Amino acid sequence: MSSSASVGPSSTSFFTSASVANVEFFSLPQDFIASYPDKIGAVTMADVKRVLKTYFCTDDLKILVVSNGELAKQALDGLGAMEMKEIE
Repeated sequence: MSSSASVGPSSTSFFTSASVANVEFFSLPQDFIASYPDKIGAVTMADVKRVLKTYFCTDDLKILVVSNGELAKQALDGLGAMEMKEIE
């Protein structure tokens, strides 16, 4: 799932400290912080759809997506009825 937003470690000391603390607290692999952006980038829309249908009741699910309308429409196709509104 690609995005124009940067995903991954920030240069702020707070984020770095919190990330290192999480690695230690949750006994995550030592390369967790370095490999995180690649792992997030490997998630496909098909993965998201599969998880949504498996773990969430999608019969009355409401999702707010702020994005390019056509890109969002294509990516979310098959999840149910969709209402698009222009930002004024």
